[in-house]
Amino acid sequence: KIGVSGITSGMLIGIGGIIFLSIKNNYPVAGSLLFAFGLSTIILFGLYLYTGKIGYVADNKPSYLLDLLFCLIGNLIGAVSTGYILRFVKLTSDTKLDGFFETANAVSMSKLNASWVTVFIMAIFCGIMIYLAVEISKRDVHPIFKLISVFVAISIFILSGFEHCIADMFYFSAANVWSLKAILYILLIILGNSLGSILFYYLVKLAKPKN
Repeated sequence: KIGVSGITSGMLIGIGGIIFLSIKNNYPVAGSLLFAFGLSTIILFGLYLYTGKIGYVADNKPSYLLDLLFCLIGNLIGAVSTGYILRFVKLTSDTKLDGFFETANAVSMSKLNASWVTVFIMAIFCGIMIYLAVEISKRDVHPIFKLISVFVAISIFILSGFEHCIADMFYFSAANVWSLKAILYILLIILGNSLGSILFYYLVKLAKPKN
């Protein structure tokens, strides 16, 4: 179930990535908000997304690490398959996706040409924003406030250029730029996302006033 949930989440990230890349150049804010639909659906439906689950590793038993592994593998399958399905569509039909693939390639190469330090720091900040989006969704506040907060948190990380490991898996697949360097960058981003999320879990816990 975790693997299937992870695949579903990876596909939703890919779907969000499709609309984001399609309108990013002309309507970046709208693109970031529409991308947020995929991630907010994952959070509100309680699906398994690695970046939304890793921050709570301290609340769970050691077996949770195995759950996270199955989750991450599922996310990988869902995001990568969505990217390559689009490439198949491009090869087999006359579509209007040329601009999309040009943007996917430009975005992917921009990430791969960035320094390791930059990528790692941007991944940490992304982990923070995803943790905050998930944590807000767990709080006992009005559903509309939850929804707006989730969309805003996700939109912030997109517009800021923060690195999200599952989204980048989709971008690299849509652009077909996988290489040893791309794999190493994804591993680095996974580490950064994890660190940012876990870090803020503890910071929020420490900052909470004692009753």
